[in-house]
Amino acid sequence: TTNKYMQVLHEYNQYLMDKGVNKYTPLSKTQNYAEQYLKERLEQGYSIYTIKAERSALGKIYSRTIEIDLPARTTQDICRSRSVVENDKHFSEERNADIITIASATGTRRSDLKKMRVSDFFYVTTDKGKQYMFVHIDKSKGGRNRIALVEPTKQKEVERILADRIANHQEKICSNVHSAMDVHSYRRSYAKEIYTQLARDKSF
Repeated sequence: TTNKYMQVLHEYNQYLMDKGVNKYTPLSKTQNYAEQYLKERLEQGYSIYTIKAERSALGKIYSRTIEIDLPARTTQDICRSRSVVENDKHFSEERNADIITIASATGTRRSDLKKMRVSDFFYVTTDKGKQYMFVHIDKSKGGRNRIALVEPTKQKEVERILADRIANHQEKICSNVHSAMDVHSYRRSYAKEIYTQLARDKSF
């Protein structure tokens, strides 16, 4: 719980800075931003469960109840990333082809994509001689480091992107992650593809 609250505070702090709040401003003088932050997160499509967790964290940070109306949520209501939404209309898949490839090949979160570098990728060869690509994700959700498998069918595409970045002397993979990009949908497709491959090949 502590780690989760620290992560929320980190993201909220970045939000405040993006809004022009001076980093030396006491947290007690930023309380009017809390409700606004949660409302914007809700509008951006974050789940009710995520918003509730963040509301609890901000409540602890400010030592008060954060008042925000949240709609009731049932499993039947879950539709995020399963249909075309307004944001999708403003996101060009053609212009963002590389980042879409990286997102769907690694299943990483938006914050992870923003800081991903060429040097984070590496190979591992199994005892049977199979070579797989992985990516090291520094301080992901909860501030924990983790390793993600690059989806094997997209490994060649990822290698092409890495080669392009190296040729252009660019260490960062994605210079910008469009705010309208539905990262969750690519995480979902990544998980589905990995599970499918596991079901087909038990040695995978």
